Amino acid sequence: MVNAAFVQDIEGCMASTIGSYGISNQEFQEELSYCGRALADFRLACQNKKIPALDMVQSMQSLEELVPIAEKISEKFRTVLVLGVGGSSLGGSALIDSLGVLASDNKRPDLRFVDNIDPESVEGLLATISLDTTFFLVISKSGKTLSTLAQFLIFCDLVASSFGRQVVPDHFIVVTEASANPLRRSAGRMGIRVLDHNPEIGGRFSIFSVAGLVPALIAGIDCRGLLDGAAVALETILSETPIETIEAARGAAVIAGLAKRRKIITNVMMPYSDRLRNFGFWYRQLVAESLGKDGEGILPVNAMGTVDQHSQLQLFLDGPPDKMVTFIGISSLEGSRLIPSSLLDGAEGPLFANISLGDLFEAEYMATIKSLTSAGRPTRKFALSSLGAENLGGLLTHFMVEVILLGGRFRVNPFDQPAVETGKKMARELLLNSH
Repeated sequence: MVNAAFVQDIEGCMASTIGSYGISNQEFQEELSYCGRALADFRLACQNKKIPALDMVQSMQSLEELVPIAEKISEKFRTVLVLGVGGSSLGGSALIDSLGVLASDNKRPDLRFVDNIDPESVEGLLATISLDTTFFLVISKSGKTLSTLAQFLIFCDLVASSFGRQVVPDHFIVVTEASANPLRRSAGRMGIRVLDHNPEIGGRFSIFSVAGLVPALIAGIDCRGLLDGAAVALETILSETPIETIEAARGAAVIAGLAKRRKIITNVMMPYSDRLRNFGFWYRQLVAESLGKDGEGILPVNAMGTVDQHSQLQLFLDGPPDKMVTFIGISSLEGSRLIPSSLLDGAEGPLFANISLGDLFEAEYMATIKSLTSAGRPTRKFALSSLGAENLGGLLTHFMVEVILLGGRFRVNPFDQPAVETGKKMARELLLNSH
């Protein structure tokens, strides 16, 4: 079926194509009916403004307010460190990884996402930056995430010690919800500007909100195009068109059918583009944290083409038949470099005659898909004409809605994370009891 941003092909998941590991058309239609109920609930929730993560009007209004803030940071600093973990980091890093190459110029600062607190990594980072030309964007929805709090306190102290406490507000902005949380209180005491994070938008769904937009704007990404693409995709999903034409529902029906009827609960995301590497990590959190509840869920696994043809593909082809592989391919490979076949002797020489690197990349992509379908392993494909802001906005929207619909099918709330909150509470108790 055709979408403005991409083409999704699910035939590689159907029994008519791959045999017993696929689902029949009747099973697909039954799952589509289940997803139809979830889609009706989703449409009603959007109509009543109950899903702010996908409120494109609000996102566009926020964008207009954030543009001058981001421009000022870009003009003044050479390095920007984004302090945050999970959803506070993955959305922005996915956007910059995917679209930053289109916006790159020497005038933009170097953005780095500091999403771990490994002491060696922190010290190594400090050895590579100049504090006087570094800005810190601190993102924590709750304002209570221990690792982000620790990063914030360490870097605040370093800037204050080096240049004086009065300089600290020039080097920091904090993004957190409007509550009396420790991050917000500390920022207030230091005179640091705070941008409000909508408390109703979870981190993994925050890519179109302040958490994702500020880093993307600093990097010079076309955020208006991104939101326009998301709005177009969402408009189709929310329209009264039949569910058979809604790609997110079709994708959710296939995933649910394979999980419920074939016990295939591992979903491998395998884009054939280095620019989508961090997109894979964003998707992994979206799926795992949204659906892994009450004994339900699917296991998201990251892979990269062509790299993992030489790493994980053996398992996908010949290991347990419990995996579905989702491929993302980009067709705009024109102008890629020709392979100099004259430098290769022997029988292999003709392989590269008049062949570009893009031709080889495409052949590897198609061969991997064919090898999996020939082995009866479920696959689906997303084809993008190009990886621009609007197409990415549509693709991100597809996967967010797909996961929300799967939450309805699995009868779990895709917007909470109770087990994660339990772990955070235990970490706090361990720290308090260590004194």
